[in-house]
Amino acid sequence: MKYKEALEYVLNLPRCSFKRYGITGILALLKVLDNPQEKLKFIHVAGTNGKGSVSTFCASSLKEAGFKTGLYISPFVLDFKERIQINGEFIKEEEFASVVERLKPLVENLNREGIFLTGFDFVTAVSIEYFFEKQCSFVVFEVGMGGRLDSTNVVSCPEVSVITHIDYDHIVELGGKEKSLINIAKEKAGIIKKGSFCVFSRNQKEEVLKVLKDETKKKGASFIVPDEPEDVCCSFLENSFKYKGEIFRTSLFGFHQIENALTAIETLLRVGISLNHIKNGLEKAFIPARLEVINKNPLVVLEGAHNQSGILSLKENLKLFNTFFRVFVVSIIKTKDYKNMLKEIKGCFDVIIFTKIKDERGLEPDLLAYEAKKLNLNYIVKKDVLGAISKALELAKERNGVVFIFGSLYLASEIKVFNYLDGLV
Repeated sequence: MKYKEALEYVLNLPRCSFKRYGITGILALLKVLDNPQEKLKFIHVAGTNGKGSVSTFCASSLKEAGFKTGLYISPFVLDFKERIQINGEFIKEEEFASVVERLKPLVENLNREGIFLTGFDFVTAVSIEYFFEKQCSFVVFEVGMGGRLDSTNVVSCPEVSVITHIDYDHIVELGGKEKSLINIAKEKAGIIKKGSFCVFSRNQKEEVLKVLKDETKKKGASFIVPDEPEDVCCSFLENSFKYKGEIFRTSLFGFHQIENALTAIETLLRVGISLNHIKNGLEKAFIPARLEVINKNPLVVLEGAHNQSGILSLKENLKLFNTFFRVFVVSIIKTKDYKNMLKEIKGCFDVIIFTKIKDERGLEPDLLAYEAKKLNLNYIVKKDVLGAISKALELAKERNGVVFIFGSLYLASEIKVFNYLDGLV
């Protein structure tokens, strides 16, 4: 089986709601494989925002400490293979194809027994089998959606269960009939295991922290919340802060990344990683589209904010750009609460340009414009992303401006894949 064929098979597996199957299918597949997940050491990371950054900080630091470290993340920005990494190296095409080829007939056998897997179930199983075959010392496992019924929740005894900031997202899937934050928190708290150790990020709402504490008590687990850092310095070039008597720096900038770094530090200390290795790991960690400066003249920042919580974080970081004329380029997918996202960013920009990604899930820019008009926002509509970026750069060059591109990771991916800035700057 070639990589293209393997990827096509994965992408054609069901993408239905996770509640339909739960984790029954993936558990059945892993059982056939002799439960490789029981033979690996996991750091399991759930949350609404920040889980990708915390996971990457942890994996980078574990690598610095000399451990062969698997990292499973989603979604990807540039390349599907980003989702499965060892020590920062993406899974090779032939390796991915090989594991898919071996697992495919097993899935077909399960299908004949009336047991089905989603695409996410299957890729998660591929990652586990791959990490086991490669004899990884640690695996940092990022939850896809929720926690309790997420495909990654096949880990029965993690080294640490980590829960980053919880907020409103995937409300239909996780919020229950009440569409409440409490229900979302309960779903994410589903990764907490009996007798486990947990790290919860500092920036949890009171009602969320209560849910998490109640769950740890119920399961006889213990937890820690990071202390407040000192000497915090934040710019669009570097973050630094003092914690436990040491100065830490991150190449990922923004106030929220300091919270993510603190969560990672406490997680890594739990598994015995030295402060020196953690410092090096935080400084070397990189994730595309996390307030990533992709051009300096004019300044262009690519951000993955794609929900209300992400927008709030972005707003906080906009304080670093108060002297600039601010141009936003935005595309949002249909499943997001775009009305409230637009309400949140009102007053944060000088002009906003609505566009649409090539993916069919993209919201029509005219619909965004309709809502923007009701909010009296200063907007422009450009039907294609290249046209939107071209207009944004034109405005930024005229007025000493900064361009922020956000609203969907699919938007970030499209810009990176097609190199839209080439020839425009």
